[in-house]
Order: sequence, then structure tokens, then C-alpha cells
Amino acid sequence: MLLKGEVEKVSATYQGRYRSMRRRLRHISLPYGDKVSSERRTPHQLTEEKLANRRQQDG
Repeated sequence: MLLKGEVEKVSATYQGRYRSMRRRLRHISLPYGDKVSSERRTPHQLTEEKLANRRQQDG
């Protein structure tokens, strides 16, 4: 069994790896990469969000 600190360390390294992967593959959303992307959005993601919001408003 891993200690809590070890688990956090491991998840942090994975988040770092997947963060760099997400830069390459923006169309793939990873379940626990969402926290990272919500903190720091690229202009590309912002424009996509604006378009998505408009689509929702149009109905």
C-alpha cells in the first residue's frame, strides 16, 4: 500500500506528463487533466469555449 504522500507524488508526475500530452492533442480530454486546464487556459481553448457557449445559446 502506498502512503498518501507517495500517491500524491505519483499523481503529480502523471499530471505533468498528461499536461504536455494535452498540449499536443487538445481534442482529447483526459478525466483528471480537467483541473489543470481550468486553471490555465490557452487562447485556443478560450475561443473553443466561446463557440461552444454560442452554440448552447442558439439552442
